[in-house]
Amino acid sequence: MSVPGGKSANAARGTVPGRIFSGLVSFLCISAGYLYTFPQANVFYAVIVFLHAVAGVVASVLLAFLFYRLLWGGSRTSRLGWILVAAGAISGLILIKIGTPRAEWKWFYLHIFLSLAGVGILFAQWAGKR
Repeated sequence: MSVPGGKSANAARGTVPGRIFSGLVSFLCISAGYLYTFPQANVFYAVIVFLHAVAGVVASVLLAFLFYRLLWGGSRTSRLGWILVAAGAISGLILIKIGTPRAEWKWFYLHIFLSLAGVGILFAQWAGKR
């Protein structure tokens, strides 16, 4: 999945950080789908949780560097999508800090909602331009 969302996103996509960010977002979407769909108490699941967290931290750092270019160069829809993705990244970083015991699942579901909404909006805009 490429970085969708306007002229500046195309400029960001062509850079090495932009391509790495696109790959990380794709991995995060796939791993999130697996983690949510198939919760299991085994080593493979734990490894995917770890990789999802590491990829999320790296993607958050890259998003911080690319955010201005992505946010202000696109349409209103892409701005909303990138703001939701950034909020999802922040909630994901909070989850790394606090963990996800049952009492903190509100943060878990907030992370899912914000991330899914942001990526969904950006994907819909990208697909609409194709």
